[in-house]
Amino acid sequence: PCVDPLMVTTVALFLGGLCPVLLCFCDQYWAFLIVCVLFGAFLSAWVAVTSPVLVEMCGLDLLTSAFGSLTFIRGCAALLGPPMAGFIVDGTGDLDIAFYISTGLLLTSSVICLLSWIVEKRTRR
Repeated sequence: PCVDPLMVTTVALFLGGLCPVLLCFCDQYWAFLIVCVLFGAFLSAWVAVTSPVLVEMCGLDLLTSAFGSLTFIRGCAALLGPPMAGFIVDGTGDLDIAFYISTGLLLTSSVICLLSWIVEKRTRR
């Protein structure tokens, strides 16, 4: 229709990627709540458009395989991310470094999605 799911993914990852670094500056409980709600809202948009993005990129016939592969990769990230963040925090002694890394990774994935959107638009012409 009118909204490109890959662009929704790009914007959601970018805005969601800003939230972890904002958590480092929250010194009031209400600020922490607002940033956490924004983080959840932005990244829920990313999750909601996963299927349309996969259909657009891989086609309907490969949706199940693409979704399964993506779920596997996301599961590995969910399994390995927290222990790695804990290891980095233990090694550096700085709690904020995990949030900076999270921001960097989310913003990097947003840039990758933006580049794939640009490539997709150029190949459609």
